[in-house]
Formats: sequence, C-alpha cells, structure tokens
Amino acid sequence: MHENASRPVGNGQPGTSRTRDILIALGVSSLAFAIRLGHLLSLRESPFFDLLPGGDSFTYYEWGKTIAGGEWLGTEVFYQAPLYPYFLGLVSSLGAPGLWEIRLVQALLGSMACGMLALAATRWFSSSWVGLIAGGLLALYAPAIFHDALIQKSVLDLFLLCLLLWILSANLDRSRLGLHFMAGLTLGAMILTRENAALLGLAIGAWIFLARPARARSRWTRLAVFSGAVLLALSPVALRNWSVGDEFHLTTSQLGSNLYIGNNPRANGTYESLVWGRGDASVESTDARVLAEEELGRPLSPGEVSDFWTTQALDYIHSD
Repeated sequence: MHENASRPVGNGQPGTSRTRDILIALGVSSLAFAIRLGHLLSLRESPFFDLLPGGDSFTYYEWGKTIAGGEWLGTEVFYQAPLYPYFLGLVSSLGAPGLWEIRLVQALLGSMACGMLALAATRWFSSSWVGLIAGGLLALYAPAIFHDALIQKSVLDLFLLCLLLWILSANLDRSRLGLHFMAGLTLGAMILTRENAALLGLAIGAWIFLARPARARSRWTRLAVFSGAVLLALSPVALRNWSVGDEFHLTTSQLGSNLYIGNNPRANGTYESLVWGRGDASVESTDARVLAEEELGRPLSPGEVSDFWTTQALDYIHSD
C-alpha cells in the first residue's frame, strides 16, 4: 500500500481531523436541510403544491401508489428504471402517502448527500477546506434544491452518487473488500434508477484494479467482489423480469427505443416522442410496441421491440 491507514486528513492529528470532518459534514447537511425545508414551506403556500404535472412525475407517483397497495411484483417487464417508484412505494407504505411527506424525505436524502460529498472531497483532496467548500456548494446549489422537491428520480441519482464517492474515498487509505462490495451494491442501485450509470462501472472497476500496487490475485479479487456486488444488486430485477416476461432483461427493455429517440432523422438533441404529441412515459412503451409490430407485421415481445428500435437507430447512424 502506498499510504498508511492513519494518514491525517487536513491539518492536525488524525483523530482530531476525523472528528472535525464529521462535524463539518453534519453542519453542511444541517444547512442543506434548513434551506430545503424553507424551500418546501414556501412551495406549500402555492395552490399547485399538491398538483402533480404529467409525464414521468405522474407515472412514478401512480406506480408508487400501486406498489404501496400491494402489487410489488407487477405483470410486465420493466420499461422504466424501477428503483424510484419502489422508493415512493416504500415511503407511502410506511404511512407517508402525501406529496408533502415524500418531498420531506427527499429533502433529507438531498441534505445527506451534501454531507457525504463533504466527507468524500475531504478524503480525495486531503483537505477539510475542500470538503467544506464542495459540500457547501451542493447545499446551496439552486438546481439541487429545486430537484429535491420534484417527484423525479434525480433525487436518488444525487444521493447514490455522493454515497458512492464517499465509499470509494474510504478506500484511499486502505483497500478493503467490504468497501468494494458496498461500492458495487451502490452502483447497482444507481443503475436501477439511471441505467447509463453502468458506464461508471468501467471507470470504477479500472480504478479498483489499478489503484495501488498489489499481487495479480489481489487485483482480480477486488474486481470480482465489486462486479459481483453490482450483479447482486441487479439480480432481483433481472429475475423478476424473467418471471413475468420470460425474457432476460438486467434492468429494463427501453434500450432500443431510447437509442432511436436520440438517433433518428428527426433527432435534434431534445426529447422527441416516437409519436408526435405523445411524449408521456405511460404511452411511450405502447407506442414503441405498436409501431414495431405494424412494421414487422407480427406480435413482439419487449425484447424484440427493443431489438427493432436498436436496429433502426444503428441503421440510421451507419447511413448518416
């Protein structure tokens, strides 16, 4: 190992530094929560506070209510990332079904993310000041405050990303298999809310493998533990999709349609629905299936629908 486990972080003695850094993180989280609570209280005065907009927010909320009502398994292969609706279902099933309670829980998660970022930045840069600045900037960052109050999965994206950075930073002093396992579980959870987070696995896996001098066997062990934890986090969803749809989908079946939406003759860098005027998550999967079946002239499974749109996107990319 290139660093000693007792390396001081910042100035002063290791124990004193750790205590100070924890207090800084708690202070940052408290500040972040106070700001987010104030934001929610100001929004509560609006007559639109309890009115859900359409699109993903409505779909997620209704999906969460269905889960809280006892339909935990569902009947179809997931088309959208499932972790956030299950989070909503869990919060609702614990006796907090209203939008106020959900937003309050989200404000708490967003505040915790600020504290974890402060701790992670302190370790990454060996400076308590850097941790304070990083966590403080996130606590005051207006878009983060805004998004924590929305019924959107971005609140989990930020929380899980900061948690992942915090866990990885703990490996700077000493490589521990338990931390690699926790990092893998956290990344797996991120993939279940934002599928393209899987790309982070390549960078993190390379870092784990190459971070410090070690025997080849040790390198492969670390990588195997991390990768296995990612797959462990994804396995319940993959098994569930297989159970209800008789197809293997590690997360969702929307790869093809998403790829085509971003890569087609009408693509302009913004979201354009497959059928004009129907850019709602509740109908996008149906439109993708109906259009593909009309083109091929036969019923298609979710995997076949995704394959159809993937082929369309790749053909366009190749031709352009």
